[in-house]
Amino acid sequence: MSKAKPAADNVRPFLETVPLFSGLSTTILDDLAAHCRSVQVEKGNYLFFQEDAARSVYVVRSGWIVILLHSKVAFDGDRDAYVIVT
Repeated sequence: MSKAKPAADNVRPFLETVPLFSGLSTTILDDLAAHCRSVQVEKGNYLFFQEDAARSVYVVRSGWIVILLHSKVAFDGDRDAYVIVT
């Protein structure tokens, strides 16, 4: 199970290091930082499921996660695909 808490004051400098946010203005980065929440996910727990509605964006600050995608391929039947994010 994940635990959410308000992000620490140092989230703004961290966001500046994320390539996805590199083109954002100072004002937008400040606003984004104000809406951030820190989530800690213990090993073996899930952050979200494939069918969940997209309500958040997650940026891995430390550690790594495995993303498991389930797909049906006509010639191969059901299968799972693993994506490791570090």
